[in-house]
Amino acid sequence: MALTVVFLLALSLASAQADIQVRLADGGPNYGRVEVLHGHVWGTVCDDNFGKEDADVVCRDLGFPEATDVYTDAFYGPGAQSMPVWLDEVSCKGYESSLKFCSHDGWGVTNCDHAEDVSIKCLECKTVRISGSTTYQTNTMGTYTITGETSGSRPVYAINSGINTYLHYVEAASAWCVGPTLGVRLCGIEFADTSYYANEITATAEVFTGTPGQWVVSPQVQINCEGVTGATIDCNFDDDVCGYIADHKANFTWTQMYGPTQTSGTGPGWDYPTGQGGYMYIETSIPRQPGDVARLVSPRVDVSGPSCLRFAYHMFGSSVGQLNVYVDNREAGWRLAWNKTGDMGSVWREERVEVEGPGIQVVFEGISGDGESGDIAIDQIQLTNGPCPTACETIRIAGTPPQLGDLSGTYTMTGQIANARPVYANNAGNGLFLHFVATQEIWCLGPTVGTGNCAMYTPGQDQYAEEITEPFLFYSGGLWLVAQDVRITCESARDATFDCTFDGDLCGYTADRTASFLWSMNSGSTASPDTGPAGDFPTGAGQYMFIESSTPQQAGDTARLVSPEVTVQSPSCLHFAYHMFGGDIGQLNVYFRTDAGLSVKVWSLSGNQLNEWHDGAIDISPQSLKVEFEGVVGNGYRGDISIDNIYLADGPCPANDCTSDPCHNGATCTDLQTTGYTCQCAPGWIGETCDKDCVTVEVSGSAALQIDRMTSYTATGDMSGGRPVYGSNTLAGDFLHYLGADGVWCIGPTVGVYSCGAIVTDDHMFADEITGTFMLWDGTSWVSSPEVSIQCQSADASAGIDCTFDDGVCGYVMDHNADFTWDWWRYGTPTLNTGPTGDHTAFSGFYMYTEASGRQPGDIARMMSPRVDTTGHVCVRFNYHMFGSETGTLNVLIDDGLTGLRQVWHATGDQGNVWNEARLDAHGTSIQVVFEGVRGSGEQGDIAVDDIKMTDGTCPTGCSTVSLSGSTAMQVGMMGTYTRTGTSNGHPAYTSTSTNPQYYLHYIETNRGWCVGPAVGIPSCGIIVDDTSLYPEEITATFQLTDGSNWVPVPEVHITCG
Repeated sequence: MALTVVFLLALSLASAQADIQVRLADGGPNYGRVEVLHGHVWGTVCDDNFGKEDADVVCRDLGFPEATDVYTDAFYGPGAQSMPVWLDEVSCKGYESSLKFCSHDGWGVTNCDHAEDVSIKCLECKTVRISGSTTYQTNTMGTYTITGETSGSRPVYAINSGINTYLHYVEAASAWCVGPTLGVRLCGIEFADTSYYANEITATAEVFTGTPGQWVVSPQVQINCEGVTGATIDCNFDDDVCGYIADHKANFTWTQMYGPTQTSGTGPGWDYPTGQGGYMYIETSIPRQPGDVARLVSPRVDVSGPSCLRFAYHMFGSSVGQLNVYVDNREAGWRLAWNKTGDMGSVWREERVEVEGPGIQVVFEGISGDGESGDIAIDQIQLTNGPCPTACETIRIAGTPPQLGDLSGTYTMTGQIANARPVYANNAGNGLFLHFVATQEIWCLGPTVGTGNCAMYTPGQDQYAEEITEPFLFYSGGLWLVAQDVRITCESARDATFDCTFDGDLCGYTADRTASFLWSMNSGSTASPDTGPAGDFPTGAGQYMFIESSTPQQAGDTARLVSPEVTVQSPSCLHFAYHMFGGDIGQLNVYFRTDAGLSVKVWSLSGNQLNEWHDGAIDISPQSLKVEFEGVVGNGYRGDISIDNIYLADGPCPANDCTSDPCHNGATCTDLQTTGYTCQCAPGWIGETCDKDCVTVEVSGSAALQIDRMTSYTATGDMSGGRPVYGSNTLAGDFLHYLGADGVWCIGPTVGVYSCGAIVTDDHMFADEITGTFMLWDGTSWVSSPEVSIQCQSADASAGIDCTFDDGVCGYVMDHNADFTWDWWRYGTPTLNTGPTGDHTAFSGFYMYTEASGRQPGDIARMMSPRVDTTGHVCVRFNYHMFGSETGTLNVLIDDGLTGLRQVWHATGDQGNVWNEARLDAHGTSIQVVFEGVRGSGEQGDIAVDDIKMTDGTCPTGCSTVSLSGSTAMQVGMMGTYTRTGTSNGHPAYTSTSTNPQYYLHYIETNRGWCVGPAVGIPSCGIIVDDTSLYPEEITATFQLTDGSNWVPVPEVHITCG
């Protein structure tokens, strides 16, 4: 991996260093004192720590392959005294193409004088070519490059087209030898010549015939220097290696090969592209180790301007390592221009890399993986003038034969590769692909990538579809016919626009193949019931794009449709129609993709938006961008999302935010994060813009089935199927809601779920507009119930705040934004040791209560009265029951129309197993009362209210002394004056002023009435009256007196103050 480090280090210095010109002075063409030009002045280089790597860089910069010697102490004489010593402590890695990529102490920074000027000698010929034999030893013909080793004090040359073949000197034989073992006279070719360098050999070659002892003199076998004249990077490796040399400082070398490599399960089986020639590869079998490196170095060629380096590569096997391509242009230094890692399949692939002159040299570096199944191959290297052609991501196929149906349209690269060429998929979702089939050397339009199952095909090996020039053929009537009119063009050549109706054309829109699945073009309805549009927008007769949410799609899968890139010149509005209907609708998102590579979400919508097309609008400022429509699958098959009729209009979009004051009747408007707004309606209003004043509806009419659901329902503020959700005001956890996928209104416990006790097929927006016939569930089947109806319950439907709850909830509504709701109930609550055993007045009536079971501490339920106009002081009376060891708090809040909603009363904790009465004074222009139950620490905490009443004037506080009178026959001794002395069951208790005997007037909870008797709280009475009034002077019921055997009503008995 050393080369990688070298290149990266050199690259890091490139931008910081100025160009450096070098020359050799006072010597010959390839030797002399090193001089450098800086600031138009020539100077010398100090010999301090100047080594072979530094000299190699100077020699290569001068056009020589490398340095042979470094001389210190002004070996070729000192520089002129007028010349500066420009560089000192030069440090190169050896692979740089110029001294400008090497470090040093700085220009003119030195402690040297000219006595320490450095000199070098450059190798004139590093690579030689042995040629001429056509009969014997033909596998040793080729180029050989100096490895850096020596044999017999002379350099060793290694063949560049393989391994284990060397040109080396055998000291004992005084001859140059071509053979596998350095210094050993085991030769295939021998030259009886003692020259120091191979290119100086002049002796006639003797060639071994292969038969022991038989050699032939072969004067035609020659050794010549492989110079750079006519050098080219182009090579197909069919005949030789074209001047490419192996880096013998690496761990091993590339090998020229024909046919398959020696290890099964790796490497190519043939060359590229003919299958008949040669290629270069690295053999990763033993003795290779993981991380071993082989480098193949091209000649350096002069080019002007940008050029395109093309090559084919093959990386197949379970333990393939890495292929790196480095490029040096003499100016920017070495850079990693391209790399791939791991198994890329048993196919040849073509790559294009753009390079810039003036002098290009390329290194192909193969790195061994972690096993023998890791052969990497390259072939068909070519350098062409000009930038690399940009592959056309989307093509348009037009003119397909009508016999095949409509196969025309746009096709986009999928990211797949079929036999080293891209695969293009149809963007309209028809399942067709344009792909290359290597075994038949054809481009095929068909349903299965990599096979010859083609609707039509064309012969040829063009790299990209837009380069195809041969005519297509198609099968018809038992014959393959020429499709003369088929043509392929690059879609980017069209005038880019966002506008598209999708009527048979995608208008340049393409599928994002990195998504989970694709958008599809469709006309009419989609395949799944209860979702998708019935036709396109706006005519219903054209086509549109949609996502199919049925199997195999899964929740969260995405499909993305991307527009062409369009330059918007002025503020504009992007319009599009969208359709999102179904019970499982996921999400539609719109993103802007800018030329800076950013993708920004600018619009988003989720859930069922009803069975209708809607208009979407997004503002676009002047810029170049693509628009991406992303459909996200919901939780089921009823989730088809469609788009259509996209167009760009001049000027900003019509206001779709709170600046246009869209919310009415005191509503609060809030802008959404991406687009649009939401209205928080004021009390008494519902609807998207708060224009609907029917907040509570009454369902009535059934006397037998689902009678618990014959009650009032109030809008909760939530939506289902694009319509308001209404919560029951008497049955906690019951809702009237719309099921968009089924087209029905449902009364049941779970919003959005078909778990209904009553349904009505009707798609009106609001519940009070429903006109369809209700169906009620009898436990076995649905029963048509035309007698059931829904009507708006207006705010003044009640006579006032008064309510006994025996006949309903009197216009009281639940706050469905709270944690839970009050229940309309009769008799005892379900939980033992908490709650009342009956209502306040008669045990058998109804009351409202909060069920503490199943709730969390602190959960709140609120019940709100109708609003009643008042002219002055009023008294609000109510009875409450708070019994249980874990009882929380009952709060009462009053909005008096002047000061807003405020808390005026509360009670906390166990108040005894009795009904208590509270009275609250209020004064204002209108009164609304809110009862707020707060759940305590456990389930033994039910709270109840009953018998709410509002009267004019301030609340009476009760008389301190009352007079009982009216009987002249029975219980005469109990007639008289009583004074308040205490309490009994939430009511005052009174003691008679007569003391012989003494009696008590008191309230008994179990009897729901007042008693006159000898002891407080004990039902031992001579007089009783069934009346729950807080104070005795308010009693209106008839008193009953005992005659010793029976209770006798005595209407003339009454109680007064004083």
